[in-house]
Amino acid sequence: KIAEKLRLPMFQYVATAWKVVLAQVSGELEEAEHQAHETFDLGRRALVPDTSSVFAATLFTLKRDQHRPADLLARIEAVPRAHAGLYIWQVAMTLARLDAGDRSGATKRYEQTAAAGFPVPQDVFWLATNAMLAEICVELGDGANARLLYERLLPYAARLIQVSFAACWGSVERYLCLLAGVMQDSDLAV
Repeated sequence: KIAEKLRLPMFQYVATAWKVVLAQVSGELEEAEHQAHETFDLGRRALVPDTSSVFAATLFTLKRDQHRPADLLARIEAVPRAHAGLYIWQVAMTLARLDAGDRSGATKRYEQTAAAGFPVPQDVFWLATNAMLAEICVELGDGANARLLYERLLPYAARLIQVSFAACWGSVERYLCLLAGVMQDSDLAV
């Protein structure tokens, strides 16, 4: 309400972006997608530099929630070059490939990342990136590397994974339980 009253484009952009997240976590995916497009338009008008990246992250989450994997690849490929170099987008592409059925392509990218020790930058996207790596690890049944990802995420068990104001991916505990499952160690499930 304050953002509307002040009529400041940046405030309107941020307020609308949070409406997207609230709709997403409430399971109102069509409403979230509608709001995401409105947020994108507001961001462009407000000249917010990462508008395209936030929009892509929002749609990435919504398309996954809607089980529309083909849309994932197109959305990630549309991320502007300025943001595509972020490590989180490289991992997102691997997950999108896996969701879209390109298991061999995803496996190749994942194995390269695993061989390098999952070199996730210590940035604002660290938790979300490790959560995606955990999902890939579980989907590929990689019990050997699951422990490393489990140990990384364990100190954050009580936290939610919030991707900027683009999306909320839920509790870290979920990812820990998935990793414990692939390690076949029910005692580690939080």
